[in-house]
Amino acid sequence: KLRKEMFSKEGVHASAISDNMLLSSLCKSGRLDEAMNLFHEIESNGRKLDHIMYSILIQGLCKQGLVDMAFQLYKDMCCKRIIPNIVAHRSI
Repeated sequence: KLRKEMFSKEGVHASAISDNMLLSSLCKSGRLDEAMNLFHEIESNGRKLDHIMYSILIQGLCKQGLVDMAFQLYKDMCCKRIIPNIVAHRSI
């Protein structure tokens, strides 16, 4: 909802940086359901997910004890030929 409000104005578009900041904030505040929804929304809108977006979610999931879910996301990332960074590796 927040993302839609932020970028509903004509000529204002989300960027990878703004999406990463929002994903990170959601994860840090324990709002993982919203972070996952945003992640899937970004993908369904045709935007490419990158290693930073995946790493943010993987780290957030692991910190909340959702390691199985994080590992599934990690495998998904690798299947899409997105190379994991050190944050993703260390989180798992």
